[in-house]
Amino acid sequence: MLSSLVVALELARPGPSVKHVLEGLDHVIVGRGDTSSSERDRSAPVPTLRMLLGDPWMSSRHFELVRDGARWQLRDAGSKNGTLLNGERTPTATLADGDLIEAGGTCFLWRDREVAPGGLSQALSPTPGPGGLGSLSFALAHELAGLGRIARTDLSVLIGGETGTGKEVVARAVHTASGRRGQFIAVNCAALPATLIASELFGVKKGAYSGATEDRPGLLRAAEGGTLLLDEIADLPETLQTVLLRVLQEREVTPVGDTRAIKVDVRVLAASHADLRARVAEGKFRNDLLARLAGFQLTLPPLRERREDLGRLVGELLARVAPQGGIRLERAAARALMSYHWPLNVRELEQTLRSATALAAGGEIQLSHLPEAVRAARPQAPPGDTSAGDGGDASKQPITQERMTALWTEHAGNVSALARALETSRSQVRRLLKRFGLAQGLAKDGSDSDGDE
Repeated sequence: MLSSLVVALELARPGPSVKHVLEGLDHVIVGRGDTSSSERDRSAPVPTLRMLLGDPWMSSRHFELVRDGARWQLRDAGSKNGTLLNGERTPTATLADGDLIEAGGTCFLWRDREVAPGGLSQALSPTPGPGGLGSLSFALAHELAGLGRIARTDLSVLIGGETGTGKEVVARAVHTASGRRGQFIAVNCAALPATLIASELFGVKKGAYSGATEDRPGLLRAAEGGTLLLDEIADLPETLQTVLLRVLQEREVTPVGDTRAIKVDVRVLAASHADLRARVAEGKFRNDLLARLAGFQLTLPPLRERREDLGRLVGELLARVAPQGGIRLERAAARALMSYHWPLNVRELEQTLRSATALAAGGEIQLSHLPEAVRAARPQAPPGDTSAGDGGDASKQPITQERMTALWTEHAGNVSALARALETSRSQVRRLLKRFGLAQGLAKDGSDSDGDE
């Protein structure tokens, strides 16, 4: 299980992100430098990584990470403007997977207990996949690496994932990496009327029906020598699934109204947000067609599960919507972008940045420029946060709102007693109370009068 610190988003220069894997380290020091760099300090008493960022708002020694058993502690190093954890100024805390750290003009994302393939370097940039695709998510990077090798073959590829995760982008990347001489054509099976899908895909012979005044090749033949993406393949009518299966098996197509089969050289990719195996079980999709389409399968994770890629995506999308450059992010706006759930995935992120860029008029994107749903987002660790520590049975249980509320009531609002029950620090307890909306009782807690934040 690996822990890593992601330099996720720089406010003045949204763009490439870096993931620092902390395997074999016990101490990390983060601060300002003339340029961004990282190196292991061989002279330190414990294995130490020194990270410098060219961030003018960061202190020369801003914060530290210290290994404490199986967990890591965040400690502010006396910075001028403080270190924020999940939007709150925090001198010290135990980190949990998904925590958002802010220092100066940079947002960091903490990743904990990840499973990763071997051969990792200490600092990871997005590993280029087909067509330049890349990810800092270990799981997705591994899948994209395999897809890069598959792209150079004629094997069919089935791409799954929620709406807006970038299935067509991946399909285009596969076509680009394949080196096929023909064009890339995408068709949304759900958008075509059932009566037209056959003629659109397979072509029409003149006179086949009223209105067929000329021969039309259809999309499969139009993609000759190239790639055809059948998006939302789950919506292909059952009667045409049999025809498509024959096309894939025989590599020939018969236009509507014709009796003559025509050979085609086209690579077919398919995409769907639906679970095709479930459709097979329901009798709505042919199992043999699924087997033919799924030579290689890739499921794109939703954006909320690959937050380490948010900064890179923000940079790429801003470069697309504002090629003149100069776009900066206000800290509160960056925090909202990193905290929002993104139910509509990359597509929603792009539209958000398009509107925000227009409202910012080429300057700084502020919180007020973002949609209301994004503005309302608050940083929080994922459900099942065990950041209270890893000692004792109590601390190994997930920290949920229900559990915190019960303990808060059981210990009559005493922070010290609650910290002992959770085997963690009082500052960590206060952070959890604020996260779950229980902080109104803090002022009444006499035991907390000495403070440790």
